[in-house]
Amino acid sequence: MNTTSILLIANETLGGRALRQLVQERLDSAPCRFHVVVPAVRLEGVMQRSIDAYGGGRDEIERRADRTAAEPRLAEELDWLRSLGAQADGEIGDADPLVAVETVLRERDFDEIVLSTLPPGMSHWLHLDLPHRMERALGRSVTHVEGPSAP
Repeated sequence: MNTTSILLIANETLGGRALRQLVQERLDSAPCRFHVVVPAVRLEGVMQRSIDAYGGGRDEIERRADRTAAEPRLAEELDWLRSLGAQADGEIGDADPLVAVETVLRERDFDEIVLSTLPPGMSHWLHLDLPHRMERALGRSVTHVEGPSAP
């Protein structure tokens, strides 16, 4: 049986019930290999004000802090996928999820692209119409799953 390769793009919904259900459904139907992309988060609140206060090296400080904030979510998701017997790897991508996906697709091809977002009203990505923008930019369908963040 062929292995299905799936590109999974998520951030706050990693570990959430809706995304995990979709992953389990894919694994129940065929062997799967997942590549997880977690767009680097944007900083807010106290951390952002601290960075602003230092000025000059802000861009580099922001990039490092954004990546550091996303790393634990990526590691947890990869551990969970592997515990199910799936092949899984991943990376922290650009803060813009569309740029992050386009970057990965320059190097690899996937049978399915899955975008996981928070529900309407909570999701910045849905506010930006990311599922449809991604389909138009990539010229292919994107499976969209929405649900709350991990408990």
